[in-house]
Amino acid sequence: MTCHVDSIQCQKELRLAIASRLSRSILELCLTDTLSS
Repeated sequence: MTCHVDSIQCQKELRLAIASRLSRSILELCLTDTLSS
C-alpha cells in the first residue's frame, strides 16, 4: 500500500478502511448474538 500522493487523502483512505473493518466485525458480533440467543 503506497501513500505518497498527499497525507490528507491517505488519512481519509486509512480511516475508511478502519471504519469498514470495525463495522464488519460489529455486524458479525450482532449476528452471532442474534443467532445464539
